Amino acid sequence: MRIDRIGATNVTFNLTLIWRSLSVILLLFLLNACSLTDRPPDRTVVRQAISVQIDRVQQDLVQKLKLEKVPTWKIEKISIWEQQPVEIQYVPGFAVRGAYDLTLKLPSQTVARKNNPFEVYLQSQADSKHWRIARPHPNPTNSGVEWEIDPIEL
Repeated sequence: MRIDRIGATNVTFNLTLIWRSLSVILLLFLLNACSLTDRPPDRTVVRQAISVQIDRVQQDLVQKLKLEKVPTWKIEKISIWEQQPVEIQYVPGFAVRGAYDLTLKLPSQTVARKNNPFEVYLQSQADSKHWRIARPHPNPTNSGVEWEIDPIEL
């Protein structure tokens, strides 16, 4: 009778040990998988995303105002206040908010603007090295949001 009790204890101990080991392995796998897609963008990516937005606005202004010479600009400083995980078209991404300093060179003068607020939406590609910028647009048909998504050249 005593041998049966010891054998049952060993089996229970072994099953518990196996269960804990499998749980730890699964947890490590899940944490590693999340870290690949949940890494927030760095300043270089954010700077390039802001540049894409400025370029788009500048192109629209040049066309509408029929400017002959395109102003040049430079982003001087970026302060990131918040990087919030979001879902963009069923894919994980980040809403990044902050401010930047901008120097704009016009034909007649140079203008410096400090603390320009920004909000950009970014998605990491599967390789975690390339990023896409996502711009929300209201969808009048279903009162939702449509996303215009473009790659960011780094």
